[in-house]
Amino acid sequence: MSRLQDEYDPYAVEEPSDEEPALSSSEDEVDVLLHGTPDQKRKLIRECLTGESESSSEDEFEKEMEAELNSTIKTMEDKLSSLETAQVTKKKKKKRHRIPTNDELLYDPEKDNRDQAWVDAQRRGYHGFGIQRPYQQQQPVPNSDAVLNCPACMTTLCLDCQRHESYKTQYRAMFVMNCSVNKEEVLRYKIPENRKKRRGHKKMRSNHEDAAEQTEAQAEEIYHPVMCTECSTEVAVYDKDEVFHFFNVLASHS
Repeated sequence: MSRLQDEYDPYAVEEPSDEEPALSSSEDEVDVLLHGTPDQKRKLIRECLTGESESSSEDEFEKEMEAELNSTIKTMEDKLSSLETAQVTKKKKKKRHRIPTNDELLYDPEKDNRDQAWVDAQRRGYHGFGIQRPYQQQQPVPNSDAVLNCPACMTTLCLDCQRHESYKTQYRAMFVMNCSVNKEEVLRYKIPENRKKRRGHKKMRSNHEDAAEQTEAQAEEIYHPVMCTECSTEVAVYDKDEVFHFFNVLASHS
C-alpha cells in the first residue's frame, strides 16, 4: 500500500504517449462551444458556416475595402479633373468675351464723334449759324469739298474750302487755321491776255474808266505767301480780297 502511494504523484501531468491519440477536432469544437470565450465561439461559428478561417475572411474583407477605396478615389479624381477642365474653359470664355478698356486699346472709340462735333461747330461759326441750342432744330452745315492739311507735318489748315473747277489740286477758302500770312513779301502774277481783255471790257462797261488805267491795274494780281505755323512750309497765297488760295496741301475728301 505504501509503495503505491509513493509511486502516485497527484501533481504530475501525464503527457499523451505516441500510442494515445490526441483529442479530435470535434471534441475541441464542443469544448469551445461549452467553455470558450465569445470571441472563440464567434470564430468557430464563422469557420463552420463559411468554411474559411477568420484570418482568410479578414484578408478578403481588406481586399474588398481596398478595392472600394480605390474606386472611390478614382471617382473623386475624375470629378475633380472634370471640374478643373470646366473652370479653365469658363475662364477662357470669360477672358475671350471681356471688353478691353480704352487704355488697353490705345484708342478712344468716342474720339471721332467728338472731333466731328468740334468740326461742325467750327464750320457753323464760319457760316454765321452761331451756337446750336439743344432744343433748337439742327441746321445743316454746307458741305466742304475737303479738309486741307500741311503736306510736311500733317497739321490741319482748313476745314471749309471750295475746290478749283479746273485745277483739281487747288482750293480756295476764307477761314483757315494754323496759317500765317507774310505781308512783307509780295508775289505778282500776270493776267493772261485773253482774261485781261475780257475783264477789261467788263470793267469799262460798268465804270467807264480810262482804258489806260484799266490796263495797268489789271495787268497783274498781287498775292502774299502763306506758311504753316508749325513747320513754315509754304502752302497757299493770300489775295487782296482776303481769300486764301491753297496749292500745296494734302486734301482729305469726305
